[in-house]
Amino acid sequence: MNHNALRLNFTILFLLVSLISVAQIPNGYYNQANDKTGDALKVALHDIIKGHTTVSYSNLWDAFWSTDNKGDGVVWDMYSDVPGGTPPYTYQLGEGQCGEYNSEGDCYNREHSWPKSWFGSQTTPECDLHHIFPTDGFVNAQRSNFPFGEVQSASWTSRNGSKLGTCKSSLGYSGTVFEPIDAYKGDFARALMYMSVRYYGEDNNWGSSDMTNKSEILPWAIAMLMDWNEQDPVSQKEIDRNNAIYADYQHNRNPFVDHPEYARLIWDSDAEPPVTPDPSATDGDYVKVTSAPADWSGEYLIVYEGGNVAFNGALETLDAVGNTIAVTITEGTIASSTEVDAATFTIAAINNGYSIKSASGYYIGQTSDANGLKSDQTTVYANSLAYNDGDIDIISSGGAYLRYNAASDQARFRYYKSSTYTNQKAIQLYKKTVTTATQSVTLAEGWNWWAPTVEADDLLDQLEEALGDHLLQIVGRDGVPSAIVAGQMYKILTDEAITFALSGTAVAAEGVTLAAGTTWFGCSTAMAVSLSDLVVTPAQGDKIVSQDEGFAVFNGTAWVGTLTTLQPGRGYVYWSADTATKTLTYP
Repeated sequence: MNHNALRLNFTILFLLVSLISVAQIPNGYYNQANDKTGDALKVALHDIIKGHTTVSYSNLWDAFWSTDNKGDGVVWDMYSDVPGGTPPYTYQLGEGQCGEYNSEGDCYNREHSWPKSWFGSQTTPECDLHHIFPTDGFVNAQRSNFPFGEVQSASWTSRNGSKLGTCKSSLGYSGTVFEPIDAYKGDFARALMYMSVRYYGEDNNWGSSDMTNKSEILPWAIAMLMDWNEQDPVSQKEIDRNNAIYADYQHNRNPFVDHPEYARLIWDSDAEPPVTPDPSATDGDYVKVTSAPADWSGEYLIVYEGGNVAFNGALETLDAVGNTIAVTITEGTIASSTEVDAATFTIAAINNGYSIKSASGYYIGQTSDANGLKSDQTTVYANSLAYNDGDIDIISSGGAYLRYNAASDQARFRYYKSSTYTNQKAIQLYKKTVTTATQSVTLAEGWNWWAPTVEADDLLDQLEEALGDHLLQIVGRDGVPSAIVAGQMYKILTDEAITFALSGTAVAAEGVTLAAGTTWFGCSTAMAVSLSDLVVTPAQGDKIVSQDEGFAVFNGTAWVGTLTTLQPGRGYVYWSADTATKTLTYP
């Protein structure tokens, strides 16, 4: 066989076809971290995310199209962006890369939020997307390798408000620091925490800085970063970026985007691991949530357990005495009923926090640090969410806290100003349980090799409805499919990039029958699977081909090649070198 020709064919295939992304946290991905704190949690997370696929430094420019695309090819530059306003300048992906620069707006480059001088010549951290962002070259040069911090006296201020200057003495450091704007402090905090954990124990040749000692973050800095992590909650931008890096490039995740509560569990000696109940309740019942989930989206009851009452989201006048319904709480569960289901609130991520919308269609919030509650059907109020010993702190953009007033003549859920909110009762969240699974899918313009990770009788109908006129063609191994079958691959041709969700039940990862010749199959597992862990008896010369990661060849002993793992939701082709029928089984 002419392997050079085969390699050329696959290279051409790679250039012609596009990428599919399955944006979700694999079930069980963080199981190894359960019930751990301190160094034990740090080690567990390191073991989960280590050994990632390395992206070449030159390919970071291409990766930014998926990870830092603000829309229409605009670079999401955190050093120039003005959330809610108009940036002083923008860049288009693929254009304006540095080069030389003399001022802001000249060009953008690849900012290592953990500067290269802190880890030396190591190539893996140099190319680690989880801490590399596209930023204005001039601002990046001003930041240089100074620590992040909070500026007391600025010597230079960027056009979006980022600052360079002397650090606030209250932080315990007096040198020069760089301070990003508030809207992105959490992003940078979680990036640095990732680096500290990802390279824990792999830092023998790393240096030190005024912020770090090898991969350890110094006490003054980690205290500040933990505050930033909580003051600027995880945004949809970060969730999407984390998903893209995991699905399309490195195949590892930033734990602090998925679980921001891990920060205090590692670096705050007083923190205790939260206990999240295992929702064994009937589908549709409400289960108490005691720690921050990776994805807040869903229907919730806002509850004061001490009074067995929930905020009544069915009301149209929400700021009223008696805005409650009675609930019965049994072992951390509230049973579904017509009245209970009508009282829910839906939480969703927005750029500057989270929206909370009543079942009656009103967004709630408070724009000033004062007692009261605003509600509106069109104005989306921002809230931040954080856990405090199993209770939920819902903090309005104005600084007031949502609490329950138990006074007999004032019994109600309402926002209370930050100076007196502790006089009111702490509240809890109960989330509606749903046993159905969701597959979030991103298809690129052109051909995509796709596989279902959920199954439902109407999955093909869901797919066609989601794609609409953008679906040009869908083919299975035997032609145009009449249904979508778990374990199989489908090639989908679209006329533009599109993201959508499919719902059903999670696919059980079953064995795949491999016939002589070629077999199309889809990876329907919950987590990525290493080729070395597959249960199969390949013949020498057997190949597994991917759309975007090349292929692997069995050399008689092991799989070798650029393809090392099978990713959930992606399709593959198995090429058998002999005529035997084989079975491929997932571990």
